[in-house]
Amino acid sequence: MIANYNDTFCMFEDIGKVPAVIINSTKVQCLSPPSYVLRQAIVEITLNNQQYTDDNNIFYYYRPPFLFDANPR
Repeated sequence: MIANYNDTFCMFEDIGKVPAVIINSTKVQCLSPPSYVLRQAIVEITLNNQQYTDDNNIFYYYRPPFLFDANPR
């Protein structure tokens, strides 16, 4: 088991770096930083807070759902 809890991060391109939680030897979990516009960001992972992957995985941001009343009274 990998135990780099203080050095494991996900970098969302120019948006920011967030802590990563190691799930197992092939998975990490990250909570994406907020972005208030539709966009995509390349996400890379580090286990030592120095070298990052170079997979160019793309994360897509979407607008949050919006509810409205089509028949206002």
